[in-house]
Amino acid sequence: MHREPLAYRLRPKTIDGFIGQDHIVGEGTLLRQMIESDSLRSVIFYGPAGTGKTTLAEIIANHTNSHFVRLNATAAGIKDVRNAIRQANIEYDLNEKRTTLFIDEVHRFSKNVQDALLPSVEDGTVTIVAGTTENPFFSVIGPLISRSHIFQFESLTEKDLYKVLLGGINHYKQQNRNISIDEDAAKYLAVKSDGDARKILQSLELAVESFGSDHIDINLCKQVVPTKSVFFDKTGSAKYDLASCLQGSIQASDPDAAIYWLARSLESGEDIIYIARRLLVSAAEDVGVGNPIAIPLAHSVLESCKIVGRPECDLHLATLVVFLASSKRNKSAAMAIWEALGDVRNDFSVVIPPAMKDCHYKGAEQLGHGAYHDGSNQDAYVGISKRYFKPENWT
Repeated sequence: MHREPLAYRLRPKTIDGFIGQDHIVGEGTLLRQMIESDSLRSVIFYGPAGTGKTTLAEIIANHTNSHFVRLNATAAGIKDVRNAIRQANIEYDLNEKRTTLFIDEVHRFSKNVQDALLPSVEDGTVTIVAGTTENPFFSVIGPLISRSHIFQFESLTEKDLYKVLLGGINHYKQQNRNISIDEDAAKYLAVKSDGDARKILQSLELAVESFGSDHIDINLCKQVVPTKSVFFDKTGSAKYDLASCLQGSIQASDPDAAIYWLARSLESGEDIIYIARRLLVSAAEDVGVGNPIAIPLAHSVLESCKIVGRPECDLHLATLVVFLASSKRNKSAAMAIWEALGDVRNDFSVVIPPAMKDCHYKGAEQLGHGAYHDGSNQDAYVGISKRYFKPENWT
């Protein structure tokens, strides 16, 4: 039994052995050229877990001639950061060696700790390689972002995961374990891993080392990974990304996509009231006067979610989502109010005409107020010169 997990043992040492992220490390890409020429500048690796952020940092450690220091923000603090900077200065003074500081889970550092890095990044004492699963624009201070190049990692494709799985099987074969896996079992593990290389290797390791099996079939896989875990960060950008996909599908009049993104939001643990509120907004913004029933229906579903809860309210939300995505769209009211708000905020205010002023008090008539009252004197009505409501744009 090895102490190190299989994923750790199989971590590639060279960029050629790295699986996935071709848009970042493929031939001719900026990052690959920086690594191969050992001219790295401060970078932030952002993306889901198990997509290669730490692995690529370790590959950089193998390629660079600089002094490489590792910190994990889950355990390190400002004292560790200051010590790393102090050692970086010593390393340069004694050996004229630059220092590359890898900070895993950088989003776990407080603002004060991140601030402590700034002067050393600014003067080149350290080059940072920061890894994070959270959107850096939510979790990393602006000055660090402006001094770094952000590389966004993507979930591994099914093809990539098969390569990772095959690498694990070959690793066991080199240890005289004749491991085999059925095609449907491999597909099952890939789906359940959901783009995470670490997950698929953990599943393989559990099947081989805990169950002691040399042949992996679908039944064994279902014992190893009975359910698919869905990552969701309620405070980060994932929350808003899912909501954006849901509303975007409604705007595209695509009920199938809208239902899928609703299911993703529900299964991730999103607050059903938040979802219902977003749909109430969509009813007014995206459907609007195209189907006047949309707003009261969305409000009714919001109230139903408060009473019923999950899983029964899933049916209410699904009905509303399909209704909105299938309704005729007409954003003319939304466009009108947005344009008018812009004028109110940025242009001269329109003077309120006397005929349109309130006249409920004694003496208003002497001031000439309220000649147009309750629609009784159409000739006295005064409108505005600009046209905001343009329904013909949505016919």
